[in-house]
Amino acid sequence: MPAGNTRAAAFFPPHPVILALGEGCVVEDVDGNRYLDLLSNYTSLIHGHRHPVIEEAVRLQLDRGLVFPSPTELQGRLAQVMCGRYPSVEQVRFTNSGTEGVMMAIRAARAFTGRDRIVTIKGGYHGSWDQVSSQQEIDETTGRPVRWVNRGIPTAVRDLVIPVTYNDVAGLEGVFDTQGEEIAAVIMEPVIGEQTVLATQEFLETARRLTTGSGALLVFDEVVTARLAHGGVQSLRGVTPDLTAFGKIIGGGLPVGAFGGREDVMAVFDTRLPDAVPHHGTYNGNGLTMAAGLASLDLLTGDEIERINGLGRHLADGLREMFESAGYPFRVSQVGSLLLTEAEAADDLADLHLSALLSGVYMAPRGLMCISTPMDEGVVDTVIERMAEAAGRLAV
Repeated sequence: MPAGNTRAAAFFPPHPVILALGEGCVVEDVDGNRYLDLLSNYTSLIHGHRHPVIEEAVRLQLDRGLVFPSPTELQGRLAQVMCGRYPSVEQVRFTNSGTEGVMMAIRAARAFTGRDRIVTIKGGYHGSWDQVSSQQEIDETTGRPVRWVNRGIPTAVRDLVIPVTYNDVAGLEGVFDTQGEEIAAVIMEPVIGEQTVLATQEFLETARRLTTGSGALLVFDEVVTARLAHGGVQSLRGVTPDLTAFGKIIGGGLPVGAFGGREDVMAVFDTRLPDAVPHHGTYNGNGLTMAAGLASLDLLTGDEIERINGLGRHLADGLREMFESAGYPFRVSQVGSLLLTEAEAADDLADLHLSALLSGVYMAPRGLMCISTPMDEGVVDTVIERMAEAAGRLAV
């Protein structure tokens, strides 16, 4: 495998650890080193590793079959749960990744509006599909993105995309003033997962007003943010998109994606119609994923989300206090159960990441952390102690 991995985010220099086992919120590598897992496979394992309820659901489905070339009862049950849970979703279809969910949501928007162009957010992340790729060149001094890198993406494809700055109301209005009749959709995360930044209420309401007024659609990417509230972030903000893309928590740790929204928009996929938009996929809605997803959402009650969001605040407050009191050059942002540790110098963050591994904390190289349901205050306090040790090691 190029660079020894099959997933770009898995690599960090000088070489990544090779994980072999997981149990609850603990992972172990092939050398026997154990870590508190603050990454949870980039937020997808909200119930940690090997949750017994999810494992039992998968085991029962194994006895019935892996995948069938037909609709199944489990598909219908998970679809019903999602339609009842997320305000924007009247109908839903399943895919095998969040990337595919985004891709099909955009295709639905284009088919419904008859337009081609889409508006995306600079610094947002919607997967690896060409038209929403967020590969960026990073300033080595500040650790922040300085320009888009589109290697391998045809110019003709890039020209279909209009990137705007997050929370820049005037900039978004300017785009619609000049190109509104060409725009099929605006796609955004209500919280940018890559930066843990909330959309302002004004920006969300402006996006809703402009898309409605121009005949474009508003698409939310809640692949990551659905974990932040029982009905996703959309249920908290009073702004309902036309379509929403999902992934991660709706699959219980198995490969999954979905997209859903207004019934009249989703009707473009109605296979009873002669001009229906084709949406294929050998493993769409496979039995194991549907079983695990049902168990995952059943476990993820509103009270449980509130609890882990509180643990996120506890961890963020503890890390901030520790970094600030010791004069360490790190800052922490947090939204619910998602956290991001940042540094002005990219090398400082890279050093903290490696030092955290030595102290038994597994987080993303870019500083992303998340809370999973096996955690409690004791685990969070231990993380703070280990991060203090990790930061202190760098100050010596």
